[in-house]
Amino acid sequence: MAAGKKNTFKKSPPQIIAVNENAAMPHYYPQEKNSKIIKKNNLILVDLWARLKKNNSPFADITWIAYSGKNIPKEIKIIFNKVIKARNLAIKFIRENLKKKKFPRTRTIDKIVRNYFKRFDLDKYFIHSKVIVWDSIIVMVNTSG
Repeated sequence: MAAGKKNTFKKSPPQIIAVNENAAMPHYYPQEKNSKIIKKNNLILVDLWARLKKNNSPFADITWIAYSGKNIPKEIKIIFNKVIKARNLAIKFIRENLKKKKFPRTRTIDKIVRNYFKRFDLDKYFIHSKVIVWDSIIVMVNTSG
């Protein structure tokens, strides 16, 4: 491989910028008929990923949620806080296992997160096959103005 090209990114599926109801769709891709213009008081999802041009390279993935208004609605705050708690439960489980020199199985992590949401009758909204928490960072941004 030529110098400088060793660590370039492989072509991957398009990144996601989704607004309101489209933010709930895994792997949403805006098309003319269903895309939205970001306006004031919108929920915005930004999902970015990349992968090195190397065999067996993992995807790096980060998902951010933002709100384009001054006051985040109570319902969004409540759900967002539940997502943070679920993520923290998963990270705690992973860290506890790694301290014991065990690699936790992703299906076990997935089950922990889904069971947490089941307590609130929210598990029915899981339409993605697995929960990925390894390198995810969830950030809520309140944009004023």
